[in-house]
Amino acid sequence: QISATADSVDLVILAALIPSIQNPTGLFSMNVTGNGTWAAPGLQGKVSIFDGAMLLPSLNVRYGPINGVARFNGDSLELDSLLIVSADGQLNVTGGMRFAELAKPTMNLTMGARDFLAIDVPRYLTLRATGNVRLTGPLLQPVLTGDNLLVSRSVVYFGDLITKNVINLDDPENAALIDLTELQREQLRNEFSNRFLDSLRITGLQLHIGSEVWLRSAEANIQVQGDLQVDKTRKVYALTGNLDAPRGTYTLRIGPINSDFVVDQGTVTYYGASNLDALLNVQAHHQVRTLDGDDFNVVATITGSILTPKVDLNSPRRSLSDRDLASYVLFGQSESQLTSSQSSNGGAGSAAFAALTGALTAEMQRSLLTGRSQSALTSVTIRPGIAPGAGSAATQLAAGLQFGQRWFVTFDAGVCFSQGSYLQKRNFGASLEYRISREFRFQAAAEPVQTCVANRAADVFTTLSRYQLGGNFLWQRDY
Repeated sequence: QISATADSVDLVILAALIPSIQNPTGLFSMNVTGNGTWAAPGLQGKVSIFDGAMLLPSLNVRYGPINGVARFNGDSLELDSLLIVSADGQLNVTGGMRFAELAKPTMNLTMGARDFLAIDVPRYLTLRATGNVRLTGPLLQPVLTGDNLLVSRSVVYFGDLITKNVINLDDPENAALIDLTELQREQLRNEFSNRFLDSLRITGLQLHIGSEVWLRSAEANIQVQGDLQVDKTRKVYALTGNLDAPRGTYTLRIGPINSDFVVDQGTVTYYGASNLDALLNVQAHHQVRTLDGDDFNVVATITGSILTPKVDLNSPRRSLSDRDLASYVLFGQSESQLTSSQSSNGGAGSAAFAALTGALTAEMQRSLLTGRSQSALTSVTIRPGIAPGAGSAATQLAAGLQFGQRWFVTFDAGVCFSQGSYLQKRNFGASLEYRISREFRFQAAAEPVQTCVANRAADVFTTLSRYQLGGNFLWQRDY
């Protein structure tokens, strides 16, 4: 027979009892009596938590404030109320637990989430959810189920695309194109571990991937949307479903040189692989600006899977070799032009400028997009112009933001770096996309006609007529 009474006790005592939590704050009170045996307990009383908060290092989230009241009745614990706040979302828990044996509680909990930040492990997984799920079964063998759980403002990191069959990197002849070094890829953070999470079984959890959900790695930043089913047994996850890829960026790395592609469309298909592999069919483009003022697109088609991808380059309405395509993407020149200009400062300056902007873009992507989940930007790109003194094109800086589930806005500015940087309000442009449905979307853009003359942004922005105005109504159909 046991009687326990507590009045306004600091929750810091939980840190000594539960090693998996840190820095608990708040107060709790209790008035509980117990009798019977370990195999057949009889419990009565009430437990309350006031303005509690705690950090779960395994999930990298601080939950709080936490307020709730629970009542013991015989062999059961019933939740009168339990509200947990996380960032700007919340989780409401109802139901209870049954103590058929005191040391083996069985759960029957329903959790209603509203934009609840459940996990925020940098460079691994950030997950926000809205909807209802059920947690049942023994405490150390729990089962999670749910239907139509909305996922938004979330990020999933995956391994880099390390196989690029653009050109044969083992061919000694290609050494003349670029000084090839071993491709580096940034390792993902070690998986977090927790006994409860490791034993958690997920059965048929239906996820609807909503707005601002991104697949990211050191090379890719791709937005996805669609529906997934999640299953998990022990530590093995299985995802099935099709995701659309309406936008994003992909960085082609060859040796130490980076070049950014803008994702136009694509699909990511999960088929239940235990290694979370997925089939890819993504199309992206890179706009080449040549030294002689020509502009054209190089299209990268990424197929295969996340673990074994294949990247093919081509240019619509142009017949270019793989070596020339790679040279244009990396340096803005064909292989022959690059070779002939090695001795000229202009050619060397263009190559160095392209390499510098590619590296800068990659670093901006890593620092702004792969840190904490609170970053407002969802895409950052730098489109290099001609190197200083070598031509007339401005370097374009662009940043994208998503508003709600349907609107995506990109702001950009042209900058001339010839003997100084000139950035004025007339240099700015913007584009707007509204997704009507999965198949239909509308795009509109206003861009200044940007050139660099006499070491400054030319006065071609002085009238509205010098803006390029465009609009597209797109219908996409999958077969």
